[in-house]
Amino acid sequence: MLPLVRLDYRIGTDAAGRAGRHDGLSVTAAHLSGAGLTGKIGAVGLELSYDDGRTWHKAARGSDGRFRLDAPGKASFVSLRASAKDSAGNSVKQTVIRAFGLR
Repeated sequence: MLPLVRLDYRIGTDAAGRAGRHDGLSVTAAHLSGAGLTGKIGAVGLELSYDDGRTWHKAARGSDGRFRLDAPGKASFVSLRASAKDSAGNSVKQTVIRAFGLR
């Protein structure tokens, strides 16, 4: 099994797939189960865009350890650009345009 790093996202959304403008977002990185040649995973990096990826902003962590959204009033969607790397040099960088909507 390849030493791939995967990213998992968690945010509360309503039935239409929309989150609150200042909600918390968890992003965790892990290796695929059974993968060899892996190292210890470091901190996850996250950037957010509220204009379909034209501009990006480094996401701040709240006191609960989750990343905090800071969506402007005119924004309708959130795009994500996340990254993680392990000590063996394996890494992932993922961009999701319009990952979820905003209410």
